[in-house]
Amino acid sequence: MALVTEAWHELPSSTYTRVNALTVLPPPILTEVLSMCSPQCLSRVEVALGSKSTREEVCDNVLIDRIWAALLAQQAGMHIALPDNFRREEEGGVPRASRIKAAFRSTRPSLALAKGWRDIRPDALADHAAIIAQLDGDFPDGRQISDPGLDGRARRLALHHFDVSGCFANSSWNSAVDGFLEASHGAPRQVSSQPVYIEIDGTAATLRLTLEASDRSRSRDVICDLNFGIDLEGVSLPAVKGRRLQVESILCCSGVARQSASYTLEHFDATGFPDVHARFHGMFRTRRCRHFWSFGPNANRPSGIIGHVARLEIHCTGETVVTESLPSTFEDQVGTAEWNVDLLGSAVAPLFHDASNAFADRPFPPGSLDGVIALVLRGGSSGFAQKASTVQAAGAVGCVICRDDNEDVTIMSRTFQGKEHPSPRIPSLIVDADVSKQLLRLAQQSISARIMLDRSRRVMRQISPEFRSFQRCAELGEPLHLAVLIEEHAPDQRSDDDV
Repeated sequence: MALVTEAWHELPSSTYTRVNALTVLPPPILTEVLSMCSPQCLSRVEVALGSKSTREEVCDNVLIDRIWAALLAQQAGMHIALPDNFRREEEGGVPRASRIKAAFRSTRPSLALAKGWRDIRPDALADHAAIIAQLDGDFPDGRQISDPGLDGRARRLALHHFDVSGCFANSSWNSAVDGFLEASHGAPRQVSSQPVYIEIDGTAATLRLTLEASDRSRSRDVICDLNFGIDLEGVSLPAVKGRRLQVESILCCSGVARQSASYTLEHFDATGFPDVHARFHGMFRTRRCRHFWSFGPNANRPSGIIGHVARLEIHCTGETVVTESLPSTFEDQVGTAEWNVDLLGSAVAPLFHDASNAFADRPFPPGSLDGVIALVLRGGSSGFAQKASTVQAAGAVGCVICRDDNEDVTIMSRTFQGKEHPSPRIPSLIVDADVSKQLLRLAQQSISARIMLDRSRRVMRQISPEFRSFQRCAELGEPLHLAVLIEEHAPDQRSDDDV
């Protein structure tokens, strides 16, 4: 082998000349020679090999896999975790050089920061590369933007992938989570990961992950939202009115499904704000955000009304069948109402539907709905609050609005056709089309029900299983992979000829 290596170096420097000379060697010896090449050299050698019969045998060798893995880490910041005793037959046939090359193509638009992504399982390489390809494909540079208040184009400023560290590295992180779950005072309001330094349009900036609790305890006991997302305070860029920054990101780690986040930053005018905000005047500041995870003591949905969770409990033949809407359970089936915030639930009462006045568009005879939970169809010439007030006037103790469409309604408001109506004084729900059919059928069987407005801490404050899985991975020190795309949205520039 030493003689072969010496001969290799004595050949002319042309890669093609060297390859033609080496292809006369048996494949095992040729593989050993190529394993001593640098990753850059290997890529040229494989091109030179072309369609030679030895090419497949060389590329299928484990040693060549390792060389290509080194090249992927060096040039694309994608570090594959290959064990020292790696054998292809033991690892399910991955990775192959062709798969690593595919990862090269997928990650080419992105620049690796902080050495990129570490400890990627060989069988997860394609999925990880697809994350970067997804951002690149979903948000192409130069695309037309047609959003409210802005018609223009997107200009890509950065597409980076990197690992973050420091999440759940100390007790303050768990204290913040426990403070939300227990609705307690004194928990940390914000904890952050280690920063990663980037450059945006020539300006230095920092990105970090943060777990933040927001206090909404002005009129009630402590009620905090808990958000896990990107802290953009370190992105201090001068802003131009009419332009905005858009940040799109995907987060993943072992055993956790991908989570996405989206942020819109716009020109900030500090006029009228306390002096503490003066330093942000004329800078880009976050205006809209969708974090990786958001939790709050909300009514039925993360975007719902704070204060309760609504559900409908059905009673039949001595047994109880529960159709409930919790943030992580049947969230597409039951919605609540604005006026439920200050009400209690109903007692157990018969379900009743009057087909002759199905939409509750006109008054019911006084006392005709005494002690029932009225089922009313959505639509007609009246709004949600009007329907509930109409059945209340006839004696109903609860109201359920039944939908026959696919439009999702999270919260029923008191406004209809531009007019705000008084708040009804009976608890009310809205249910989706499938549940509506079941309830209308049960009403014909003299079935009873109960509207429950649960304000217990156990129900109101929950953490999703996905976040718990992420928390465990972070506590174990597993890599947290983050891909971030940053772009500027600017109005189209028209020339004088266009005016």
